[in-house]
Amino acid sequence: MANGFRERVSEFLFRNKCSDELNLTHRNIFILPSKLGGMFLFFILLVFVLGVNYQNNLLLLASYFFSCFFVYALITTFNNVYGLKLKLDYASPPFAPNHPTLKCSLLSKETCLGVEIIYNKKTTLFNEVTQNSILEIVLPINSRGKHCLDKLKIQSYYPFGLVKVWSYWVIESPIYVYPSLGAIKYSKISPIISDDHEFDCLTHFKPGMSQTRIYWRHYAKSKKLVVKEFSPIVENAETNSPKVLDFFTIEGDKETKISHLTAALLSAYETKHTVKLKLPSQPMVTCVTSEQYHEAWRMLSEL
Repeated sequence: MANGFRERVSEFLFRNKCSDELNLTHRNIFILPSKLGGMFLFFILLVFVLGVNYQNNLLLLASYFFSCFFVYALITTFNNVYGLKLKLDYASPPFAPNHPTLKCSLLSKETCLGVEIIYNKKTTLFNEVTQNSILEIVLPINSRGKHCLDKLKIQSYYPFGLVKVWSYWVIESPIYVYPSLGAIKYSKISPIISDDHEFDCLTHFKPGMSQTRIYWRHYAKSKKLVVKEFSPIVENAETNSPKVLDFFTIEGDKETKISHLTAALLSAYETKHTVKLKLPSQPMVTCVTSEQYHEAWRMLSEL
């Protein structure tokens, strides 16, 4: 029964707040006295009781004055955040283990003062919210995958600290963290390393050659240093056909395969190659545009 009550309360608090944009109105703003405001109300009640008990008009007048002051604080604090608009700009998807950054715009027709944004117990204070106020939050997630964000809390005690207004914002769009980048060292992937050359053969390592071309996998098996040689790409239909990055042809465990495919896609993206990505239980994806590459990384992050 207690859980059902909590669910109903949670549903009431977060109604109409799951979106990429939040506009604070009387429908989603909550207002209550703060701790200081509670003590102030107790003080008003005490002055009023003393005025009635001793029939002291001066104490009664003081209690009425303090009551009007508290009502003024109530209205001022509410109007301070009324009309404030929060809008999600973007959440940059990094490669693991980096943390994504959430960027939001705070918009208001009138200046809002003393606004606090709380996420994951960390508070960002805006002394003054103007037309171009930007909120940036480094999210505490760094593992690959599709992540849903916790709620953001918007609150203010302006101007006197007697009243607290707050609201919640649940961002609807998920946040992606792309897989970590693995080394590109498989012959299925090596043709897309260079913009003008493709893999040709292996030759013995000689002093003066670049160590980045050493084929370390061959060295682990035979203890002989060899390097990869690349030949210029011939402009014909066969070589211009998109390279296929096949999940099943890469050795290693699942995470290793995903890391190597992620790095291969990044290499192809930087060299402006067209590639095809083949994943288990997924249709083959052709990557040409930036959006298609990001879609491929999102698929890998959820694999």
